[in-house]
Amino acid sequence: SGVQLQWATWPSATTERSAANVKSFLLPAGWSTPGLVYMNQSDPRWQSYLFAQMNRLFTKLPFDGWHIDSFGEAEAWDYNGKKIDFVASFPDFVNAAHQTLQRPVVLNTVSGAGQEGMVGTAAEFVYSELWMPDHPTYRSILQSADSIHRANPDKAIVFAAYMQNGAAEKLTLEGKRAAFNLPGLLIADAAIFASGASHIELGDGDRMLSRPYFPDDLVFTLTPQDRDSLRDYYDFLVAYENILRDKAGPADTPIVIDQAPASANADPGTVWTIARKKDADIILHLINLTSVKDPSWRNDDGNIAMPPIRHQLRICVTTSELASAGWASPDVDHGAWHALPLHKIGTNTWEIVLPELRVWSMVILSPNNH
Repeated sequence: SGVQLQWATWPSATTERSAANVKSFLLPAGWSTPGLVYMNQSDPRWQSYLFAQMNRLFTKLPFDGWHIDSFGEAEAWDYNGKKIDFVASFPDFVNAAHQTLQRPVVLNTVSGAGQEGMVGTAAEFVYSELWMPDHPTYRSILQSADSIHRANPDKAIVFAAYMQNGAAEKLTLEGKRAAFNLPGLLIADAAIFASGASHIELGDGDRMLSRPYFPDDLVFTLTPQDRDSLRDYYDFLVAYENILRDKAGPADTPIVIDQAPASANADPGTVWTIARKKDADIILHLINLTSVKDPSWRNDDGNIAMPPIRHQLRICVTTSELASAGWASPDVDHGAWHALPLHKIGTNTWEIVLPELRVWSMVILSPNNH
């Protein structure tokens, strides 16, 4: 093939430098190859070879660009016994790939390892596959997105997060199928979208991802109701993209809710309040976790009930001068925008009454008349 042994890696500095001892990742039985070899991605000779192979591929198949996967953090040593820092070399590898191929590229920073380093690269967007135990909770999704926003608020974010993954692996072994838990899907999407990220989860036809091997992901199914609800969420993501994803960052805005327990930390059994700021506008996200008993977004048990609808929620916020307010929700009127009365009840304290909270509602407070 032309691949040289010197471009590979080994599990220690002293391991015999032979093909039999290279660092590798074993694959399940039945795959077309028994394993994958950890190559030295920083070696310019390996890059030259690999990029030439990718150029050959692009001449045969009309792909738009290259999705580069990774092992995340791993320990390996090069042919000369030098330890390799895979994560630290992701940016240089991505930039070299883009410059050589002149194609869009994106690299999967598994579990967020190295995602902050991708924000200044030629990657089309920051792409992280979220896994346990590094990102176990709803709040960890927001924290991961915020770390990227702080590094570069202009870079778009996509998270791969496989719903009910643990249950999917078990059902696959048993040869069974089941239906997705719709409340779990909507709450996780609300958390991701409100964080200013997108979610890679939809597959061909009525498929939705619960496992990382996309072609074989047939374990869980979607009902027509599920598809309609998800359509509203994705329409909402597109309709309000400038508010959700365009330089919207964290805001230090105290929020108090009457008639419902509230938490800024995504505590189960509460209404999760997220305050964001875009230019002069304050954006409030309210995500209904009152039916959630476990902070894990993955929802392996698939037993989250649809949250009870909250009506006429009195919300008080502390911020500077305001002139207008409004709200929208993917759960209500297909995401249509509604104006809200705004009342000043004290020095820098304002009150609004949110008519309805099902799963997720968004409020915008502005010093301007929109």
